[in-house]
Amino acid sequence: MPTCPYCGKDIKPTDKFCLYCGEPLLKTKSDDAPEPDVASHQDSGTGGIEPIGEETIQQEKDATEGLLTSLSSAERKGSGQLFPDTEITPAELQSIEDELKEEDKPFVPDELDTELDPAIKMDIQARIDYHHLGKKIKIVKERLKESISMLEDPDFKKRYDFDDDFRKQNAIRLEALRQIAQQLKKQKEGLESKMSKDMPLMLKNMEIKRLKNQLVELNNSFRMRRIERKPYDKLHSEYSQKLKKALASRKLTNTHLKMWVSRLKTDQEELRNKIELLKGRKASREINKKTFKEKKAEIEKEIEKIGEDISIVEKFIFKD
Repeated sequence: MPTCPYCGKDIKPTDKFCLYCGEPLLKTKSDDAPEPDVASHQDSGTGGIEPIGEETIQQEKDATEGLLTSLSSAERKGSGQLFPDTEITPAELQSIEDELKEEDKPFVPDELDTELDPAIKMDIQARIDYHHLGKKIKIVKERLKESISMLEDPDFKKRYDFDDDFRKQNAIRLEALRQIAQQLKKQKEGLESKMSKDMPLMLKNMEIKRLKNQLVELNNSFRMRRIERKPYDKLHSEYSQKLKKALASRKLTNTHLKMWVSRLKTDQEELRNKIELLKGRKASREINKKTFKEKKAEIEKEIEKIGEDISIVEKFIFKD
């Protein structure tokens, strides 16, 4: 099993940070990023590392600052109000709703969807993943800031220039940190491409608002005798049917979103049950206290993560 080059503790090949000392770990045999070329600085005559000077330290700093800037752009700007106001005035809205209720049969979609619209689900899932990615980015940004401060320190520069082992250790650390930053940057860009500026749910509510406005304007025009009865009846029927269809579609989407939340809460409850089982295993001495604490902490972390997922999905449920 590989060990951490900083503290010597055992690590997994897939770990990006040491669980014991918190240092970033260099990704070996990476297809995305080459290993740091420490050997290129070696003096062929002595086998040591020649002093690299101020220019190379500045290059290290510039590269680190560039990654910090690109990760900072992951702070996505707010997309505005999630559900644009679909109300007009209380009186006008009540008039429209009364007219819709006068129909003998409620509108039923031609094809009753049994699953959430894939476009809506993909958009919301991308926003959930983006939220969790943001926490990882925050940690790496702090590490990058620490690296920049370190590279500006005069004592560090002096030691970096003349201490072979110190330079190797820091070159590996900086390269590992940059690899992680590059991976997060790619993930961030991939998720951003899945999050539409005007997501389907917003477009659905904008359509409802537009149809309500059209009905209000049509009713006003008819009362003001600016439109004849025949075209009024035809347009009123057309707008009413479209509005009823849009409202039914939104209601169905709400149902699917609530089912999504329900499934997530079920997952949380199953994880809580696992903690209770762990307590029993500890009481029967199947596992020791240390193992119990470690496993419990992992499960509680997952419960918290699912709780954040629930909060995000619930934001997309339209409140009447």
